[in-house]
Amino acid sequence: MFLRGYLLKNRPKKRCPFSFSRYLSIRRLRYSNNYRYQWNLKKMTPIQYRRHLQAA
Repeated sequence: MFLRGYLLKNRPKKRCPFSFSRYLSIRRLRYSNNYRYQWNLKKMTPIQYRRHLQAA
């Protein structure tokens, strides 16, 4: 019983692959590219505009 508790307390902790600031920057970039309309790109998001140009 004691050994089990000791092993559970001293095992290595799992680390998150991304820091919170990196998560926020990725989220901000994703919003900017996919959801925010750009007035100088025919009022489309950058992703929509790129697909529009590729289709033409």
